[in-house]
Amino acid sequence: MDVKQALGEAFRLFDAGELEESKSIYRQCLEQAENREDEQSALHGLGFALAMKEEWQEALECYEKLHSWAVEERDISDEAIALHQIGMVHRMRGAYDLAKEAFTQELAHRNARLPENHVGFSAVAYELGLIALTEKRIQEAFRCFEEALRQGELAGCGICIGCAHQGLGQTYKETGGLEQSRSHFMRSAEAFEKGGDARAAAEARSMAE
Repeated sequence: MDVKQALGEAFRLFDAGELEESKSIYRQCLEQAENREDEQSALHGLGFALAMKEEWQEALECYEKLHSWAVEERDISDEAIALHQIGMVHRMRGAYDLAKEAFTQELAHRNARLPENHVGFSAVAYELGLIALTEKRIQEAFRCFEEALRQGELAGCGICIGCAHQGLGQTYKETGGLEQSRSHFMRSAEAFEKGGDARAAAEARSMAE
């Protein structure tokens, strides 16, 4: 199995929830990679698998290395993605101030150098919405998720739209607006289906029940 085939297998295992097996193959891919593209793919995958296993420090090291490479190579898109993943890992581990710091840096970078990248703006607004909701800053959560939806619609991205509606559903549920919550969860499921993510669609529908 060559590296690209192995990367595909690692992702398949990750998607199936076989995180230890996925991590092992991503590590092998890193060792065997003969070019930067394959190294980057392996680091991204390994970082996500590590984060899902709550192995925070090593996950951060993966994304910090990707960020360093992006800055070194002046790849403005990869730099934004790496900053986003660093923020995501901090958010997942509950380090909200560090997460907001990374997302603020990402937003400044996007505004200055990637102003038309609506998918990226949607993703960072969604992450900031999750943090605001966790911190019980309800109005800020609504604002962030509405912005995530607006940017997702500008991008025409079903996954972004699905995430934004899901965030709005969670926020309305937190405030007792159960009818609005259910409506957003159903719209989330529809958007995920259009975006080709059947699993996320099923999860959104279960939230509406």
